[in-house]
Amino acid sequence: MSAHGASRRLALQPDTCGAAEADFCRYGLVVYHRTACRLPPGPEFDMPRPRAFVRHQPPPSDEWEVCEEDPGCRWRTLTSGDRTPTERLTTGVLEVAPGGYLRPHWHAPPEVYHVIAGRGVVTVEDTPHTVEAGATIFIPGHARHGIENRSGDWFKIFYAFPVDSFAEVEYHYPAGAG
Repeated sequence: MSAHGASRRLALQPDTCGAAEADFCRYGLVVYHRTACRLPPGPEFDMPRPRAFVRHQPPPSDEWEVCEEDPGCRWRTLTSGDRTPTERLTTGVLEVAPGGYLRPHWHAPPEVYHVIAGRGVVTVEDTPHTVEAGATIFIPGHARHGIENRSGDWFKIFYAFPVDSFAEVEYHYPAGAG
């Protein structure tokens, strides 16, 4: 819902999209693909656009984050509004050592994983999925999920949350999992 009480989807005029772009507008993707449609004027669409942000390498101060309860896991946040000049999308890389795992957990925002390297098992709501480099996994908000690396190589995943900063993602662990 927007600040005006209507979804962004409904704020678009039916005739503002070309035939080829109608599906983008119908599903609200135009918010992130601004060139697909001619946007109607109004406060919802007149917000200042963020500037592009490019980081060629992590700065030396960006250390990997670790947690004792998730052996063999380390994280590096790439974009987060509290650390980088970005908004509405928080991203990072998770690396899981051979034999390591990320405990089952859930959080309110949905999450996307894209496997960069290796092979592992991503379990979502008690259903294990063996995945390898190139696989993409969508995890709905509030869905319990975890990761295991049963291989002999590092398992590397790019992750993304639709939030301004990583601080907005509150992790919850089922009883006995952490």
